[in-house]
Amino acid sequence: MTRLTNLLRHISRHAPNMALPAATLRTGARMPLLGLGTGPGSVGTWQLWNTRHHPDDVLPACQRSLTDLGLDYLDLYLMHFPVAWTRGDVYYPKDENGRAVLATPDVPFMDTWKSMEKLVDAGLVKAIGVSNFNISQMEEVLTNGRIKPAVNQVESHPYLVCSKLLKCAADNNVIITAFSPLGRPGEESLHGVSPLKDPKVVSIAEKHKKTPAQVCLRWQVQRGVVVVPKSTSPARILENSQIFDFQLSTEDMETISGLNKDARIVKFGMCDDHPQWPFNGEF
Repeated sequence: MTRLTNLLRHISRHAPNMALPAATLRTGARMPLLGLGTGPGSVGTWQLWNTRHHPDDVLPACQRSLTDLGLDYLDLYLMHFPVAWTRGDVYYPKDENGRAVLATPDVPFMDTWKSMEKLVDAGLVKAIGVSNFNISQMEEVLTNGRIKPAVNQVESHPYLVCSKLLKCAADNNVIITAFSPLGRPGEESLHGVSPLKDPKVVSIAEKHKKTPAQVCLRWQVQRGVVVVPKSTSPARILENSQIFDFQLSTEDMETISGLNKDARIVKFGMCDDHPQWPFNGEF
C-alpha cells in the first residue's frame, strides 16, 4: 500500500500542472474527466446504497458516510440504483433463491430523490445525481425533481456505447460518468466481454503507440464522458492517467463507437422482475 499511496500523492501533487480537462457540473463545480477509481466513487463522490432508499434512511446514510470519510460535506452524492431493496444492515439481502429482497411497500425513486434534495438544502452535499438510470428514468427526475441531477453514472465501454443516453444527458446539462470503462478485463472469463482485445481497438492503440486501455479511456473523455477505471495497481493507475498526450481522429472515434454490441456486464439480475429495473429501457 505504500507504493500506491505514494503514487496517488504524486499524481495529486502534480495534477494542477498537468492541465487535466474537466467536466463542469450544473453547480459550477469542475469534475476531472479521469477519476483514479480506487474507491466506491470518484474523488469527492459517494453513493446511496439500495437498502437506504426509504426517505427516513437517506439522511442517516449520508451522515454515516461523512463520518466514515471524515468530511463535513460531499461534492457529489449519487443514488446507486433506481430499485429499492428492503431496509436494514444486510448489504445484499437475498431470499432462498438468490433473488434480492425488495422494499415492501415499494419506495419510488422520486421519494428517495426528494430526501436527497434535502441533503443539498442542509449543506451536507453540494450536488446530487443518479447511477444506472435509463433515459426514461433520468427524464423523470429531470422533470419532477426540484434539484436536477448533476450526474448519471452508468456502465459504458466500446461494447456498450450508450450514445442515446449521452445525447439526452448533454441536452439536459447532465454529466455522464462511465464505470467499467475497460469492460472489467479481470473478470472476462465470467462475462465474455473483451473490448481491450478487439482487433480494431488494438490497431488504433498500435497506431498511437498506446495501450488498448488508454485508447478506450481516451475515446470516452473525447466524448465528454468522465471515466473511473477501477484499479489498485500503481502501474495500472499511472497508465490510466497517461491519456491526455494524444488525440484520437474522427475516424478513430467513429470506429470505436461502431463496436457497440449493447454488451452489459453489470445487470443486477437479482431484481430484474421489478418494474423499475432499468435495463429494459433505452440507454
